[in-house]
Amino acid sequence: MVEADFLISTWELKEKIQKKGNLGPYIAPLVEQTFDLSLNQILTISQSAIEQDIIHFCCCLIIHRIRDEPPLGLQIISYIPCFNYLCDSNPPYRKSLIECFSSILIKEIHEIASFDDFLTLAENINTINSASELTIIPNYLFTNLIKFLWKDINNTISPDSPDTVILYLKRLKRAQDAKIDISPMLGVVIKNICKYIENTNDLEGTQEAIGQGPVIKNMDQARKIMSNIKAIKINNENIKKRIGVIENYIGIHFQEEDDIEDEKMYKAMIPLDGYNPHKLQNFMDMQFKEVIFSNQTERFNITVWKAEHPELGIILVKEYTARLNLSDLNLCLSEIKILEKLSAMAQPNNCFLKFYGNWANENKLYIVMEYHEYNLMSVITHYKSNNMKFSEEILKNLMVKLLHSFAFMECMDIYHRDIKPHNILVTNTFDFKIIDFSIAEVKSEIDTTLITRLAMIQDSIGYAAPELQVALDAGNNQSHINIGKAEVFSLGLTFLQALLMENLAIYSKPENNPALMQKIELINITWIKNILQKMLCLDYRKRQSFRRLVKEIPGYEIFIS
Repeated sequence: MVEADFLISTWELKEKIQKKGNLGPYIAPLVEQTFDLSLNQILTISQSAIEQDIIHFCCCLIIHRIRDEPPLGLQIISYIPCFNYLCDSNPPYRKSLIECFSSILIKEIHEIASFDDFLTLAENINTINSASELTIIPNYLFTNLIKFLWKDINNTISPDSPDTVILYLKRLKRAQDAKIDISPMLGVVIKNICKYIENTNDLEGTQEAIGQGPVIKNMDQARKIMSNIKAIKINNENIKKRIGVIENYIGIHFQEEDDIEDEKMYKAMIPLDGYNPHKLQNFMDMQFKEVIFSNQTERFNITVWKAEHPELGIILVKEYTARLNLSDLNLCLSEIKILEKLSAMAQPNNCFLKFYGNWANENKLYIVMEYHEYNLMSVITHYKSNNMKFSEEILKNLMVKLLHSFAFMECMDIYHRDIKPHNILVTNTFDFKIIDFSIAEVKSEIDTTLITRLAMIQDSIGYAAPELQVALDAGNNQSHINIGKAEVFSLGLTFLQALLMENLAIYSKPENNPALMQKIELINITWIKNILQKMLCLDYRKRQSFRRLVKEIPGYEIFIS
């Protein structure tokens, strides 16, 4: 078998490295404890190695290991560069490598559980250098796409809300951009959605003619749905004509098309491999210094420590102690995964915290991050007590970088759900860092099929969007909400508090929104006033996305370049 030759070449390479000797303490475990090292350890060695033989051997070892292990889920994406490297540097074994990696991808495609994770995997498969040579993969992608589409087909026939239709269309567009053939399903789906638009808005006047009207029409929502239909490449002339007829009734929606382009721009900047350059392996010599914060929940004792590491200096360690069941620590894995993703993108032009790693010990889990002494709330309090105000330059830096960062999170389907000044750290150079993802959600992980959906309400009192505040006041801990638009309101209220130095808790109530708008009118910096009006409006449908709001700030390009 060709694949056997590839395996033999890997062990020949190991012997070659062993014969060189003088490997050093960092490389020696690679050849001495080959089967004991984790995938992450091997990957770390490959990313720090300089000698080509070491890099080559690590990549070979990784491919062999993931072939024999259970499915890795989206973690497989971080190993695509290894496959690309081997294919480019190993021509004699290219065919064998493609066969091997194809079998790995088929296993991953079959086992992936959520629609959004499937699409993310498909998008990344499309970036593989030799994607055109993975000839059997498109059939498996198509089969799985049909499975997910049929599972949610009712969302095009009798959806719970217009947002459900839009999400379905966005997923179709993602599949098409990932070069999966969607044409067999496209006709049925678009016809269903066109019928939905016609019926809900009674475009033909049928319901009114038989005495069931007048129908309350929402042309703006219909135009948004139609703009998402038009973002998809459609070749069927009959469907195109039907779309044209509907547009004659409802008009054309331009803004959503711009928003789609903004979303593409942000997604293009998200690293594909998710490699976190800040992650460490060793915390043995770390010393706990003092407790910064402690809290107790039903499941955990939570302690936040200031600590010192010989390489990193002062760091922050968050300690979870399981009070009831050890398995409860698994609930913290989402927080770790989010920190890992965002740390991989941490740069001076955004507000993502450096995540250094985590470890578990008995019933405890430790999460290690960069440390900063002050949060935005403590800085606001200090400024207010000294009768000081933030300069326009500081406000611009605050707003640009936070909007830019939340725009990235929006495109990654990450929702913080507890945005407030207390959860934004302020560095010594007056930069900002977003913290506390303990109740955050990754939409693809919970496999929600709705943008506006039934969600647990956990936003902090005083910063929750009005639609959430209504449910809280009624004693409901669940509500149908647009999570992204609720986040926009919470950040807007945080900005306004930094500007006015006032407690604005009462203004999250719907009845106080007119008074909130009056406060915004008093702001004498025009661009800030315009942005806050678009973030803090009562109707969530009128709030702009984070990625659109960034572009409202004069000279925003300088701050995020």
